[in-house]
Amino acid sequence: MHGPHPKDRALFAEEKEAVLRAAAGDLRWLLGRGYALPGALALVGNRFQLAKRQRQCLLRGVCAPDLAEAVRRAAVEASALRGAALLIDGHNVLITVETALARGVLIRSDDGFLRDLAERHGSYRKSARTEEALLLLRDALASLALGEARCYLDRPLPLSGLLARRVREVVPAAEVAVVPSPDGAIAARLKEDPRAVCATSDAGILRRAARVFDLAAYIARARIPDAWTIAL
Repeated sequence: MHGPHPKDRALFAEEKEAVLRAAAGDLRWLLGRGYALPGALALVGNRFQLAKRQRQCLLRGVCAPDLAEAVRRAAVEASALRGAALLIDGHNVLITVETALARGVLIRSDDGFLRDLAERHGSYRKSARTEEALLLLRDALASLALGEARCYLDRPLPLSGLLARRVREVVPAAEVAVVPSPDGAIAARLKEDPRAVCATSDAGILRRAARVFDLAAYIARARIPDAWTIAL
């Protein structure tokens, strides 16, 4: 599901915001003092009696302050990408953009990156929004005047080969590679070119890269201004 969950309007209604922000504050405090995420999230979730989707929101939106600050320091503006190599975590970016188009819940995370609650990252399927998302990706890459754009797609996910073919057709500026792990492929490329910029919201990749860019947020700000975004 990439649009709103049937219960999202109730779970993330305006009257729930104070509870979610209080829970986020407690989780942030615990993580900043070295508590492990699973235990800290369970403790906070139980204390505030949060539903599964609300806990997922905290999981994707809150991190230890030092980790958030490190990613923020590595983040670059669009103007810094002129002539640069951009390494795109394809499924990650497309799912977030499709979620924005479908008015699903997005979280503005502590590290500044936009993340979704789509629950599709392990079982991606082409949706009614995929073509529109690809067109937005095409336009975004053209506007950034990159030196190189390389899009990595996750081979274990269903129909990755067909998606790769469609990306090549719609987004000709991007070189497409279907790989066992975009995380590993991007890490290997960064060893060759540490100045390359990573476009993903995957925390594991973000924490290894010297320069990162929130491509999904760049697209959403420019083309999907009414996307449903929650800040904790």
